[in-house]
Amino acid sequence: MAALALAVVLAKRRLPPAWLALYVLSPLSLIMGAGEGHLDALVALGVSLALAAFATRRDGWGFLCLGAAGLVKYPVLLLIPFFMRPGNLRQAVACLVPLASFWPYHTAGPALFQSLATFAGHVAQGGPLTALLWPICGPLAPAVSLALGGVALAVGWLVVQDRGRGPLFAGLAGFAALPTVYPWYFLLVLPLWTLRPGRPALWLLAAQGLAVTPTWLRAQELGGQGLAMAAIWLPFLLLLALSAWRPGLAVPIGPAQRPRRLSVVVPTRNEGRGLGRCLESLSGTGVHEVVVADGGSTDGTASLAAGFGAKVVAADGGRGGQIAAGLAACRGEVVLVLHADAVVAPDVPARIQAALDRCPEAVGGVVGMAYDTRRPGLGVLGLLNALRARFGGIGFGDQGQFFRREELEDAGGFPALALMEDVELSLRLRQAGETLCLGGGVTASGRRWAGAGFGGKAAGVVAMCLGYLAARRLGLADVTGRRYYRRYYGREP
Repeated sequence: MAALALAVVLAKRRLPPAWLALYVLSPLSLIMGAGEGHLDALVALGVSLALAAFATRRDGWGFLCLGAAGLVKYPVLLLIPFFMRPGNLRQAVACLVPLASFWPYHTAGPALFQSLATFAGHVAQGGPLTALLWPICGPLAPAVSLALGGVALAVGWLVVQDRGRGPLFAGLAGFAALPTVYPWYFLLVLPLWTLRPGRPALWLLAAQGLAVTPTWLRAQELGGQGLAMAAIWLPFLLLLALSAWRPGLAVPIGPAQRPRRLSVVVPTRNEGRGLGRCLESLSGTGVHEVVVADGGSTDGTASLAAGFGAKVVAADGGRGGQIAAGLAACRGEVVLVLHADAVVAPDVPARIQAALDRCPEAVGGVVGMAYDTRRPGLGVLGLLNALRARFGGIGFGDQGQFFRREELEDAGGFPALALMEDVELSLRLRQAGETLCLGGGVTASGRRWAGAGFGGKAAGVVAMCLGYLAARRLGLADVTGRRYYRRYYGREP
């Protein structure tokens, strides 16, 4: 039944039917599930049925299946928040229906969940984070491990908002934080990995055989100590890190159309002072066209852009609306969005096209940036921007965002938000496929960081970004972006 459910999901997502063999023929399914009859096979069934329900837009049934699977093993409940999206919060209540079966035993009070508390403090084998913390924290290691796991899950819930990565991240992060992880626990993530069969998780699943054989690799019982733990988890972490540079390790995707033309969209509003340097840096780089989307400038920005040979379109609605209008006037298969106060290195357009050509699974990403002024804190800020884009997939506009137009259209098109359009664009690109970080090539202006209050400005940007991500998860985000624009600029867009 689980295989049939996954076959439905593969068909709905237009993924290769052969991927079903990854679940059906997996040693975890054959040995731990069918052979030894672990209850985690029922968890895998519940997750598979939930995936089929979500794929056919029956979200209520999907949450119901996850809640039912949670009656078998509690860790599956960690997946539920990662399936939430705008528009299905009411259906999420369905996950509570199976949990109502606890009611006849409610008189037991907290003792009903005593086994969960006992397990949380029990160290048997296989919990990598607990093992790493034990020499430092001693008996407190399980509690510290679970706390760190909770932080990781909270951050992941905000940042990893697509249904391909999110639940898989939740399952693997949850297991990494548990004090005890037996091989059959990974039956929970097997259906999720089948739909996104990357090499890091492939190793982690396949290496569970090292936890049971050979005996020389493990110190006691089922392994998970010493060499066995290192052999299982260290290659997984290495492959996971490498996938940030080589997205093909994360998920195999068929070839995409080779990019031939690259267009550049530059949103402007009274940017006459710095626009010339921006447009001059694009001259002779081989871009197909430059489109300047002007939001009602009164300082001659539009005429300056026309003098450089750029196509000028009038637009309003804030930066996202301007970029969307500029995008509509483009003809290139790939588009680079560049801020008017930034300049690009001469090789950036060629590097973008070469990167997309090498990585057909990539739908876009960021070029990467450095600030044009040296000031304490800006270097650290630039480094954090790069780390966020590379490992979290969320880029900011001043990093130079680029994308394949066709794939973005399939993901809902460019977000015409007055502000936070760059974050929303990143999330849509992650929903559509893999993203790249080219490591630099854009020099951005540090003018907004000038003056006093650097720490307060940075904290404000972080708070706004996290607030938007949380609101988006809960369906409470301002879809126009005007509220964020007023908060950031102190005026109407």
